[in-house]
Amino acid sequence: DARDAVDGDARDAVDDLATRVGTLDVASASKATTSTAHVVVLLGLRPTTKTREIERAIVESEDANAVKIAWGTKTSAVCVFASEALAKKLLEDGAPRTLGSDARCARWEETSETLRGDVSEFDLRPPRARPKTNASVARRMIANALNVKLGDAPDRSDADRRALGAARKKKAEEKRRAREREEGAGRE
Repeated sequence: DARDAVDGDARDAVDDLATRVGTLDVASASKATTSTAHVVVLLGLRPTTKTREIERAIVESEDANAVKIAWGTKTSAVCVFASEALAKKLLEDGAPRTLGSDARCARWEETSETLRGDVSEFDLRPPRARPKTNASVARRMIANALNVKLGDAPDRSDADRRALGAARKKKAEEKRRAREREEGAGRE
């Protein structure tokens, strides 16, 4: 049968592919392609150190979203910066003294295998800036959380509503005229 021959060839191809994929070390390949130049480990922290203390000590106010902290152990924290330049600056400056006299910085690659195994690859991704919000987004989020349906925004004045209505009517009129022009041109 031709069908059996094709099925047999397909099975052989799948078996061959499975054998080749089985020889790949997928875990180390994915970690090897991930750059960690933006990651700094703080070692020798006091066990009572809080995440907020670390953020205040290493991040300037304008860079509030520039770092995320993942705890490795009670005395070590992994600082994942948005850029390699910020990580390099911390490595050059050293650990802030406010974090304790034993606190020190190390590159991610220089830390122990145990610590590196405790932090997921997801935690090593650089932080992203939060999207900007405005009053209307906040209003929708609050209304949704309270399970309230929003009607027209109460903070809009009557003049704003009239201007918005006029703009909508003008746009609809322009669309209608464009349609009429197209229909008139199509007849000729």
